[in-house]
Amino acid sequence: MGFRINQLRVMENHPAMAGCHRMYHAEDELYPRDKHGNPIPGKALNISDRERWLPRVFLGVYGVFFLGILAVLLEIL
Repeated sequence: MGFRINQLRVMENHPAMAGCHRMYHAEDELYPRDKHGNPIPGKALNISDRERWLPRVFLGVYGVFFLGILAVLLEIL
């Protein structure tokens, strides 16, 4: 995937593409990367920084839900 994006960036710099919108250059501003090509955590629109917490959030929600069900079942017995 990185190879394709790098090739598209090279194509955008070609003189024949001078009047075209530089989509991948605009994307670089939204999703900054370090010199090794890795996303910089906490910068711009790196949604994956927040997505990393989703499994824990859902485990917590499910845990509270099942504790509630267990409490209701124990009240019935």
